[in-house]
Amino acid sequence: MNAIYWYDSLHDTKYEKRIIRPFCSPACANRYRETSDVNDYPQRRPLPKGPEWQIITDINGLDYETD
Repeated sequence: MNAIYWYDSLHDTKYEKRIIRPFCSPACANRYRETSDVNDYPQRRPLPKGPEWQIITDINGLDYETD
């Protein structure tokens, strides 16, 4: 089954490395946003460069680090 919802640290300045956190559904993603401080992280601009920071559209088959 494909994960369609995930948190990606690409967009936030809190993390020095990329973290991907998959969610089971929109409800799980919303619960994470409501119970964490993820909405308070400053947005990362400009976005980092390099292959490990490419924008992704599908995490299936991707090796990623999660916390």
